Amino acid sequence: MKLNIQTKLLGAFGLMIVLMIAVFGVGFWGMNTIANDTTEIVTVDLVEDIGVRELEVLILEQTATYEDFVITG
Repeated sequence: MKLNIQTKLLGAFGLMIVLMIAVFGVGFWGMNTIANDTTEIVTVDLVEDIGVRELEVLILEQTATYEDFVITG
């Protein structure tokens, strides 16, 4: 089957459009995934991390109090 130059160019152009749409879709999906993961990190993991840091501070304060008690009696 012989195709003329116009048909070949239109086919190639159409294929490029389809590939560009596919790349856009994959990129959009990836950015959406990153946005969701970032939201989860900020709302869940960061809150837990702050709680752990506060607990560490309380433990250090308690340790300092015990050390003062041992030293001063």
